[in-house]
Amino acid sequence: MSAHTGFASPSLGQLLHEAIGSLRNLGRRSLLALLGIVMGSCSVIALLNIGSNAADQAMSVFKEMGTETVVVQLPSGARGQDGLPLRLDVEALRQAVPEVATASPVVLYSAPVVFHGRSANLALVGAGDALADTAGLRLAEGRTLSAFDRREAFVVVGSRAAQVLGEPDDPLRVGDWLRIGHYQFQVIGRL
Repeated sequence: MSAHTGFASPSLGQLLHEAIGSLRNLGRRSLLALLGIVMGSCSVIALLNIGSNAADQAMSVFKEMGTETVVVQLPSGARGQDGLPLRLDVEALRQAVPEVATASPVVLYSAPVVFHGRSANLALVGAGDALADTAGLRLAEGRTLSAFDRREAFVVVGSRAAQVLGEPDDPLRVGDWLRIGHYQFQVIGRL
């Protein structure tokens, strides 16, 4: 008996028996109605899935464009509270903000670069080993810098720098040595 109405509630068996009886009595109409309900439900599920896939694809396009990239530029000569020059502590940043996938400190400057007597004043990027992953750089040959190269005089050159410094009969290759300022660097990769 139901507490609200005072009548007995139908059992599950009775409900199933009544539903099957209605389907038999109405024949094709009930079959078409049931088919319509199934098709409508499938259509809604398909549309939701298509919308979700489209949103995922749009997000991947935006990620490739670098919308998840944050650049922090410190003013030249900036100093901390202790009076020392400001530094970006990448490991502390990763611990403080776990959502940061990759980070790489970068220093930009220009200097004369010499290869086999040919000289050019080029823009240089001093960076950590994570720059290739962070910036999505692709190598034409060689390798990128790694954590093991921290104290080594290695350099990865861009394709334009390789063209400017090299000549058709004497191209700049992986393994060659460059003079940047007063220091010698070995080329380990080319973009």
